[in-house]
Amino acid sequence: MTELSKETKTTEGMLSEILRCQKKRLWYMRITCIVVVIFLVILTATLFRIVPRVSELMDQMQTELKKIDRLIDEDITEGISNINELVDETDKMMENVNGVLDENTDAVTDTVKKLNEIDFDSLNEAIKSLNDVVKPLSDFFKGFGR
Repeated sequence: MTELSKETKTTEGMLSEILRCQKKRLWYMRITCIVVVIFLVILTATLFRIVPRVSELMDQMQTELKKIDRLIDEDITEGISNINELVDETDKMMENVNGVLDENTDAVTDTVKKLNEIDFDSLNEAIKSLNDVVKPLSDFFKGFGR
């Protein structure tokens, strides 16, 4: 019977060791379970706070996108038509400038031709002759003056 009692003590020791390990495991599992539950509670509370804000942000984004679409549709189209009008007016103005230049070019060319036809030597002689005639008259009238 000694063998049986040794075997029983060994079995009892092993069973007590298994029981002790199982109690430790149970304690760690409880702690793990509590940590997971706390984490889930925090996650749920966070989601309840974040989801409405995200929804509000999405609504604001949609509103702003609609405004941008409206601006693109209305303002940019209007701006492009204004630019087209300015380009057309600039084209007309350039045509007018070209017409004025064409008209004035002819007049300037005629004036330059007439200036080239002037005999400056004869003109200078005429001015000298006029000076010769006017000088005695000027001296004559100075005698009556002061």
